Amino acid sequence: MMRSGPGALSAGGGARPGDAGGNLLSRLIGGRAVRYNRFLDKIGSAPFVAKIPQDFGADEENVILGLGPTAVVAAAATATVSINVPRDCIIRKLLVADLAGGNNFLVTAITVEGKSYLLGSSAPGQLFNAVNINAQPSFDVPVAGGTPISVTIQNTSAAGQTYAVAFTID
Repeated sequence: MMRSGPGALSAGGGARPGDAGGNLLSRLIGGRAVRYNRFLDKIGSAPFVAKIPQDFGADEENVILGLGPTAVVAAAATATVSINVPRDCIIRKLLVADLAGGNNFLVTAITVEGKSYLLGSSAPGQLFNAVNINAQPSFDVPVAGGTPISVTIQNTSAAGQTYAVAFTID
């Protein structure tokens, strides 16, 4: 049976706490179990306490958190998209798509529960373009269900544009 999680990568291949038969491992965050994550393992926030059952639901399989498309944003105007995270997760990479096919935008704010994750005035749209996903910064921020997240975008084109915004998640 193939193993997953950190035990599969260890030199001896020995089992780690909470590992039973190669099932995914989980940790407690805020009293709730979440699936294994390298980031949580590095910070050592809690011991492994449970395994996630084989029949876990669609919520645990989601890998994209969509904040939705904006309405048409006029030239030089800004738009903010936001969501209350539906479940505990770790936000990874921000993806922004200019639905007209360009990179005609700036990201001017990224906030998680009111805390800013963008220093300075703005970041270029090319940094968050979905085509460049392997070159993007990874936020690796654990968030509890119900946490508000918002992203503000400024249109830099001469015409109105629509944008779609999402985060990759674990």
